[in-house]
Amino acid sequence: MRNGTIRPSVNRMQRNGFMAIGAVFVLLWGPALAGATITRPPRPAVDFGGAGLSTVPGAFCYDQLDGTGVCTAGVGIPSTIRALPVICRGRALIRTYIAARSIYLFSPGSARHFAYAYAFPSHKLWAFYVPRMLRGTTTMLLDVTYPRGQSFFGVKLASRCWS
Repeated sequence: MRNGTIRPSVNRMQRNGFMAIGAVFVLLWGPALAGATITRPPRPAVDFGGAGLSTVPGAFCYDQLDGTGVCTAGVGIPSTIRALPVICRGRALIRTYIAARSIYLFSPGSARHFAYAYAFPSHKLWAFYVPRMLRGTTTMLLDVTYPRGQSFFGVKLASRCWS
């Protein structure tokens, strides 16, 4: 439950036949789909004070390994169900798992940057300071640019700010 979604138990899935249907799908169509792999950037994780939360993917455009590209349109604002507790002016980390060129942080409906992220030397670990203006629960959008494309992710932050 890292991304805040509720997953059904494996036993309930087996009783309903989902496991059998999945096995048949892999046996019949798996070899045909093996050559047509769609790659997308991995979902970044946001960490603050020992707690972490995986982001929810939104729209993305990404180049495939075979030279073609794929783009998807996001539906709505991506956001986690659960909120990551943060404290104003505290440093939060973003793990992208692959090197990213830039990360812009902003909130939905605002053209202004939410905060500025800066990279560590590997460009797989980024950090930002939680802004003082953040109050209550807010969705933060991450606009991540990779060498092979760009993607949007969302995460909900619950701040405790003192003036």
